[in-house]
Amino acid sequence: MEKSPLACVIMATYNGEKYLREQLDSIIAQSYTNWILYVSDDGSKDKTIDILKEYQKKLGKNKLIFSKNPRDKHGAKYNFCYAIDTAPKADYYFFSDQDDVWDKDKMKLQIKEAEKLSGQALVYCDAKIVDENLKPLGKETLSERFTKMPKKHTLERSLFVNRVAGCTMCINYELLEASRKLQPEEICMHDFYILLSALAFGEVKFLDKTLNFYRQHENNVVGAKQVNSSLKQKIFKMFDKKLHQEWHEDNWQHYRQARHLLERNPGKDLKIIQKFLKIAEFKSGIHRIFSLEINHFRTKDWWTIIEKGF
Repeated sequence: MEKSPLACVIMATYNGEKYLREQLDSIIAQSYTNWILYVSDDGSKDKTIDILKEYQKKLGKNKLIFSKNPRDKHGAKYNFCYAIDTAPKADYYFFSDQDDVWDKDKMKLQIKEAEKLSGQALVYCDAKIVDENLKPLGKETLSERFTKMPKKHTLERSLFVNRVAGCTMCINYELLEASRKLQPEEICMHDFYILLSALAFGEVKFLDKTLNFYRQHENNVVGAKQVNSSLKQKIFKMFDKKLHQEWHEDNWQHYRQARHLLERNPGKDLKIIQKFLKIAEFKSGIHRIFSLEINHFRTKDWWTIIEKGF
């Protein structure tokens, strides 16, 4: 009988004692059993390490592996980048938050879909947004909150916005390898860069099933909050110099990420990225706004394209 592909769950932890056991238990309860869990801790000062040692004793050192981020810089982005660099070899990879809870069939269903794809393959599922007690926060799901993937000009319209949360991803070995040795300062977030790489060099598929509970609480690093401004508020924002500077810095981080993707893949056909970076050189904000719109480098509406012009 042919052995199932090996899956590696990459988890980043930091002071996660409050919810960590629930997530570990949901991984252990997976109907897909050929997996290993690799954890990178970012210097927890609570009982996170004790909990990991407890579960490692139960599962075995070959099933649950953990290390500590030894780098000078810390935070979710740096911790996940370190974990990606040092993760053991597997056929498929999942990214896990320390405070979510997974459906028991998450790994099985996503791997089944990933096996149908080629190149740098990425399959993502949906997630239910819940409070700290796992009670739903409204009817909206994470894929709706993150803004759904467009059917046309997919890469172009994703350069300014991360449309897929890392905790919903399943990626293959090729995509993981292409994402090692990232420069954290040059990217917005590990999952954002991985999505762009898959869109540029592989296949991305949405599995329309809710397989995660995406927990929201006061200690979230990246949450699912969404603020909708009124037309009056948007107009006032256009005259707010401090806000313009924030937009400008945020936009340049997206341009740096795109350049990082380009520089790490010399010789590959990335005309879309080259065109995107050319627009960044325009001195006029109006020129950038119209160029971004004409070339489909937009997120979803007229207001966001104005923000991206600064």
